Amino acid sequence: MIEEYKQSQKNLLAESYHSSQALHLRHLVRHLGAVADAPCDRVCFRDLDRFLKDRLSNRHPNTAERERITLLQLYKWAAAQGYVEHSPASVPAPIKGGVDRPPARTSDGRRLCPQRLPGAPRPGR
Repeated sequence: MIEEYKQSQKNLLAESYHSSQALHLRHLVRHLGAVADAPCDRVCFRDLDRFLKDRLSNRHPNTAERERITLLQLYKWAAAQGYVEHSPASVPAPIKGGVDRPPARTSDGRRLCPQRLPGAPRPGR
């Protein structure tokens, strides 16, 4: 089912976002082990909750939240396609606690603009 989901989203999502979702789903399959090969309706909330708690213990909260969103989208699609009657991913609450990194700064404290790094040519020149 996961491969079919990824294929169905390939032309609907930006390539970078599609790649991120594929990575999140690879982590899920690795976590589920043999359960990943069972019929998809065998995966329950407890399995997904354990996965997210494991990811949260190893990754930044914002990363775990993005993985939670990928699960929501996967199971929303699976329900629409008739793979599952109810999404086990609809229960996990949003993950909070992540703080975005402060903007990058030069050695003298000025903020770096992503489009204009030191030594980079100015746009339009």
